[in-house]
Amino acid sequence: KLTGFAHTIDLLVSDIEETIVAQKELMAELHLPRYLRVGDKVTLTASIRNISQETHSGTATWHLLDAETEKVLQTFRFPFSLLTGADTTYYIPVEVNAQHTLLAVQWKASSQCGSDGERRILPVLSDRQQVTTTQAFQLSGLQAKRIDLQTVFPKKAENKLLTIEYTSQPLWLA
Repeated sequence: KLTGFAHTIDLLVSDIEETIVAQKELMAELHLPRYLRVGDKVTLTASIRNISQETHSGTATWHLLDAETEKVLQTFRFPFSLLTGADTTYYIPVEVNAQHTLLAVQWKASSQCGSDGERRILPVLSDRQQVTTTQAFQLSGLQAKRIDLQTVFPKKAENKLLTIEYTSQPLWLA
């Protein structure tokens, strides 16, 4: 929807309102998640849509790249033939490893009448999660308290870090 408003110095006004459609006769679209996580085995999808009045035939190309180096990691080519008003979806398997922190997906459909494409960036999140465990206790006078650290750290924890905070006024930490 396009809306416009204009006025002159002597306060004469006018407005316009139109509906605008931005589309191509052959459209290539990616359907991706917002991010991937290391270790994921996912099936990503991409589609091609023909909204023209004629049949489109051609080749669709899928590239998975390392977004930082532009090195191509995976390529697929799919021939297609779409009748008027038809669309088709492609399913591409992807395994995510820790070597890449940012991936780029490039999808392009080319036919005799033109082409369309999309490129999107996918962040790759770590499969590790920082866990913060707190254990509050009170001591008064000459009391002693024994804490089993095996309950503080998860069994498979790496890079363990222990921080102890002491205060005479516990409300300061609230």
